[in-house]
Amino acid sequence: MSNQQESGFGARLRYAKDMLQSLIQLNKYQPQQSELSISELDKLIQKAEDANLQTTQVLSKDEALVTQRQSAYKTDEFSLLKRLSLISKSASIQYGNQSKELERVQAAVRQVRSVRLKSKNTPKDAAIEEENKVSTYHTSYGSQYESFEKLIVCLENLPNYDSPIQEAKISSLKDLKDLLNKLDNQLAAAHQSLSNARNERNDLFKELNIRFTKAKQFVRVVYGQTSNEYKAIKDFKI
Repeated sequence: MSNQQESGFGARLRYAKDMLQSLIQLNKYQPQQSELSISELDKLIQKAEDANLQTTQVLSKDEALVTQRQSAYKTDEFSLLKRLSLISKSASIQYGNQSKELERVQAAVRQVRSVRLKSKNTPKDAAIEEENKVSTYHTSYGSQYESFEKLIVCLENLPNYDSPIQEAKISSLKDLKDLLNKLDNQLAAAHQSLSNARNERNDLFKELNIRFTKAKQFVRVVYGQTSNEYKAIKDFKI
């Protein structure tokens, strides 16, 4: 979801608060439905505001984990992708440029490189389209992780593979594998939390829209469609 879409919830909250203040000023605003009362509308606004804050906080955590994982897989000095050339170089030094061992290592390295990591940029359209794209995004990282595991197994099966480069040693690669697995699991959990928070927020904002639409209708009936009281609130978009 884009930052513009996230900020839209804040704008809707401001409209709801402004409209509530307008309703407070109307002496004839005394609906029979308790859910449309000033106190109940105020409670609903507070719930929506709390849900929006919670979603923003969860989103921030999710984005931080996305950055950490991208660094570990791609951009750090000794990220997974940047270690691949070190592994090939180590095998070349140890076994020779024409060796079958190097050929096996290069094939495993190519398999890791062949997995294209998807961007997490999401469309502005439907939420279901976003879910599909995020699912593909996580799957691409999972595929590269599996290819990396197979590369480590390949190195373990070589006769006495031992790189002179610390970051290409099997023990160091296993440490990186554990870190990647940890980040993958943390991000999967964070994304689920974000999805849950957004669903709860969406439900509350839908209810806000329903109730304030009914409140507008009440004011229109009581004061009239051409009244100043109705004109003061009819354009609020919640």
